[in-house]
Parts: sequence; C-alpha cells; structure tokens
Amino acid sequence: SDVEGNTQVNVFKDTSLLLTSAIDGFNVCIFAYGQTGSGKTYTMLGSGDGGDQRHQGLAPRVAHELFRKLQERESGHDIEVSVSMLELYTDKLRDLLVSSKNEKECLDLKIRLAEHTSSGLVEVDGAKIEPVANAEELLEVIDRGTQGRASSSTKMNADSSRSHMIATIVLSLRNRR
Repeated sequence: SDVEGNTQVNVFKDTSLLLTSAIDGFNVCIFAYGQTGSGKTYTMLGSGDGGDQRHQGLAPRVAHELFRKLQERESGHDIEVSVSMLELYTDKLRDLLVSSKNEKECLDLKIRLAEHTSSGLVEVDGAKIEPVANAEELLEVIDRGTQGRASSSTKMNADSSRSHMIATIVLSLRNRR
C-alpha cells in the first residue's frame, strides 16, 4: 500500500533494472503472487485509470520504458519484440490471444522445456505469438489477453480470475556490425 511505501512508482523502480538485463540478453521474470485480493492484478496492470499515473501498474510502465530503452539501440541493432499470453486454469493451458470462437486452435498447446528448444527458452508449441512495434501495441495485446481470462467468484473477491496468467515478451536484438 502507499502508506507502507509500496507505491506503484516504487515497485517499478525496484524492477526497472531488470529491463536493462533483458535487453542485454538475460532471461528475466517478473512474478506476482499472493492470496486473492492482495493486489497482484493492481500491481501488474494498475487500476485501469489511464489518466492517473500514480495507479499505473508494472505492465504499462515496463512497456513504455522497454521501448524507450530499445529506441536508444535502434541505430546499431535490428530489433524484434513479440508477445504471447497464456492462462493456466483448472490444470489446462489456454492461449489468451486466440478468440473464443477459434478456441479449437489452441487445444494442442505443448510446453517444451528450454533444454529441448533451439532458442534456449521455454516454448509453448501452438501458442499464438504476436509481433509488436511499440508500447501501445504491446499494451493492446496485453489488454486483449487479459480480457479473455477465466473468472469466478471467491469468498474474498467477487471477480477473482482464479487462474495464472503468463505474458511472455521476447526481445531479439541483432547487432548490425
């Protein structure tokens, strides 16, 4: 909470150095956990009040800072950014970027561990991966994926997702020299 000094700004300051690590080629994970109603969604996505910067979550802050930092490297690198969004709900993996009318497309999702992929990353065969060119496109994809999450009420929260959302952003920077 803001009273304890854990403002959205301070949480971002604590995690923003991870962006430089990701751009430098390191695998980075930002993970929120806690009981229902503890503020995971607020911390990651914010309040949805686009006009009030104080309540902006990590996702919009990271998106804007990521593309700001990537712009600094544009002159010497070919840069590609892509995103996928998955949900683990009742032991089933679902692709949040596949519309519900095309849901049969994502029934055969298969997780491949990093040691079994050419990229060295954990990959999900069959997952939709969308390229994005700027922060606005990245946030639009995240928003679209978030809208597709399953939800059901709990005693603590009338709108709990009760699921685990995994947004994966893959950066590819190739030195032009």
